[in-house]
Amino acid sequence: MISYKIHTYEKYNVGEITSVLTTLPLGESKFLEIEFFSIGAGIRRISYIDNENSINKLLTLSYDDIFESCHNPSLAGLTIGPNAGRLEANKNITLSDDNDSISVYIPANEDGTKQIHGGKHKISDVNWGFEGVDRLADDSLSIAFICHQVDGIDGWPGNRSYSVIYRIYETGILEILLNGTTDMTSYINLTNHTYWLRNSLSLTVNTNTYIKNRDDCIPAEVISIDNTDQYSVGADDILNNAFLLKDKTQADVTLEYANIPLHISLSTDAPAIMVYTGDYLDEYAEMYNGKVSAKACAIALEPQELYPFTRTTLTTEDKPFKRNITYSFTL
Repeated sequence: MISYKIHTYEKYNVGEITSVLTTLPLGESKFLEIEFFSIGAGIRRISYIDNENSINKLLTLSYDDIFESCHNPSLAGLTIGPNAGRLEANKNITLSDDNDSISVYIPANEDGTKQIHGGKHKISDVNWGFEGVDRLADDSLSIAFICHQVDGIDGWPGNRSYSVIYRIYETGILEILLNGTTDMTSYINLTNHTYWLRNSLSLTVNTNTYIKNRDDCIPAEVISIDNTDQYSVGADDILNNAFLLKDKTQADVTLEYANIPLHISLSTDAPAIMVYTGDYLDEYAEMYNGKVSAKACAIALEPQELYPFTRTTLTTEDKPFKRNITYSFTL
C-alpha cells in the first residue's frame, strides 16, 4: 500500500510550508520515494530504492535546501505558470482559439525583451495552499495544492485560480492534474518542471518534428527530422527546444537508467514538450544526495502548448484549463 508522511516548516515572510513524502511500492524490496512540497506546488524529489541490493538512487534534480528551486533559475520540480515558455515582450500579442480571442500587452521579465513562464509574478515562486491528502476508494493517493492571481498581473486578464492534484496509484502511476479557472477570458498554459538526472539516462521522444529557436530562444520554425519517428537525446546534446507530439497510441517520452531495472514513461494531452538539457544550471547548489549540481547534469521535460506553432486554448468562465501529465514506473 502507498504510505505517506506530512511535514510542516515555518518560514519568516513565507508562512507554513508543507511537504508530503510518499512511498510507492514497485516490487519486493523495491519502491519509489516521491516528495511533494507547497513551494511552487512542486515535486521536490523522486528516488528509486532497492533495499535488497543497497541501492538508493536520486532520479531528479533535487536540492538539499527546500527553497533552492526558487532561489536559482532552474525552478526544478515546480509548477510553471501561468504560461510556460517564452513570449516576445514589450508588445501586444493576439491569442485566439475556435471561439474566443484576447489581445494582451506582454511586459518582459527576462533580458528586458522576453516574458518567461508568465511574468515576474510567476506562480512557481509562490507558497501554494495545501488542500490535504486523500486516500481514494481505489487506494490511490490524492495530494492537492491551490493558488490565485489577480486580474492584470503581468499583463494577463482575469482573477485566476490554479490547482495541482498529484495522484499516485499502486500500479506505479504518478498523475499530475493541472487546472485553472478565470472570471474573464484569459490564457493559461501550466506545466510541471521536473528535471531528470542525466548520468546513465537514456531518453527518447516520440516525435519527428521540433521547433528551431532564434538566438534569443524565441521559437522560430518547425523542422522535420528525416527517416525517424523518434528522437533519442544524445549524451552531449544541447537542447532548449520544443518537440511536437504526434502518435498518442504510445508514450510521448521514455526514460531508462543503465544501472537500475526501472522503466519510466511520460504521456500527456499537451501538443508539445519542451526538452531542456540544463546547460545553464548552477554549478554550486548542493543536491539532496550530497552531490553538487552542474551544467547539463539533468534534463527538464515540460509538456505545454507552444504559441504560435501548436493549438491555442483560451480559458473562459465556462471553459476551465486542464492538463494531464502522467508518469508510469515499471520494473
